Amino acid sequence: MKFEKGQVTIEFLLSTIFVIIVLSTLLYFEAENVSRIDESYNPAEVNMESRRMSTGLITSKGSHEFGSGGTKWEKNISTLQSIDSVGLSSDYHVLEREKVENLTSYSADGLNYSRFRELTELENQYRIIFTYLPVVHTSNTFTKRSTPENPNITEPDNSDYVTAGNTVRYGDLVIGNKKYNFLVTSHGGDWDTVYKNRHSIDRWNFSDTPITEEGDLVNLDSRDFTLRNIQDTSEKGGTSVLLARQFNIFGASFDTTANIQKLNRYAVLNETGTSLQPVRMEVFAWRQD
Repeated sequence: MKFEKGQVTIEFLLSTIFVIIVLSTLLYFEAENVSRIDESYNPAEVNMESRRMSTGLITSKGSHEFGSGGTKWEKNISTLQSIDSVGLSSDYHVLEREKVENLTSYSADGLNYSRFRELTELENQYRIIFTYLPVVHTSNTFTKRSTPENPNITEPDNSDYVTAGNTVRYGDLVIGNKKYNFLVTSHGGDWDTVYKNRHSIDRWNFSDTPITEEGDLVNLDSRDFTLRNIQDTSEKGGTSVLLARQFNIFGASFDTTANIQKLNRYAVLNETGTSLQPVRMEVFAWRQD
């Protein structure tokens, strides 16, 4: 498997530190799931290949040989037909959305699974699920019926808000060049309710905003995300709201007769008009008979 060689530079070190900071919030939610391998059922060679392949994807940009060559192998049909090595990153542990979305299990419009296996010299079978995990930080607070002047917040008008705790947390998230405002409230000491509005001059007005709870869908940039978890991070300031959306499933269909191992890998996703946010790669692997 071919991967690009890199030099240890100041930029590399800074990007590494930044990624660690971003992912530290995500690990509040999923620490028990990181790099989970069932050694009793999975042979060592599958484990090693799975780690080698996934590490290459999140640390390498990949390359193509069309024209003068380059790393934008996903750019067009000519570069896709001239791929020399596969990588999904634009920087250290920063995945490029366009590269991920050009992984197609069977279609000829992107890098299909058969060609992927040839380029990465895989001996076993894989299925990879990519899940986008944006985190909304609501570190600002106000007391009910005593809202700040800037932003000028109009509180929700419903019985759930009336019975909520007196402290309300708020923040925002930019995704797809669109800004969204959030309020988070608690009941019985548990932060359990979220209100979301599209940002504009008057969109801190939550008077008729519906309630959102864990498991509900939240629409952002015309995409549905699941509100997965609301985490009290008072020691770091405020509340973190974890959203989740699967945006690509790539690879072979599961073999129901095989012993399948699972490896979780984490990075951040680079997409236009959005701050870097966590992404999870669930790598399922099983022996090729």
